[in-house]
Amino acid sequence: MKPITNKVPKKYQHILNGLLTVCWLTGVAFFVLNTWFDIEGEFGPEKHFLLHPSLQIHAATAFLITVIFGAFLFSHFPRTKTLKHAQKSGWTMLSTLGYLIFSAYLLYYVGNETARFYVMYSHLIVGFVLPVILVLHLRSHKKNKSKRKKK
Repeated sequence: MKPITNKVPKKYQHILNGLLTVCWLTGVAFFVLNTWFDIEGEFGPEKHFLLHPSLQIHAATAFLITVIFGAFLFSHFPRTKTLKHAQKSGWTMLSTLGYLIFSAYLLYYVGNETARFYVMYSHLIVGFVLPVILVLHLRSHKKNKSKRKKK
């Protein structure tokens, strides 16, 4: 197995992109089902039957992403500190994923409903824009790569 350097091997890119996609889709699905899809049950309104499985899949993929995030912190990140072209987007990516991990922890353990409400919506908003941040980070690398080829 090759170590992750500033150039992430295609295999790891596909694994990470797949996990991020599933995590993002199940997170959005959980929010939509929890917010707008109450169904009429035998004893009155109930949550949608897909709500719990979507949260379980979201949590499982988020856990795997956290493990990969740890690998990136100790292999990809130190090797790219000297590269100037993607530092801003890299720090943004690092901060975003760090916040999502921290806010997920808070969602699991905070008992105060008011605090939980704010953490939930901030987690939703930051998670919703994560794909944009990732694309910007990857594009900053591609832009620099094309500049180096022109020289």
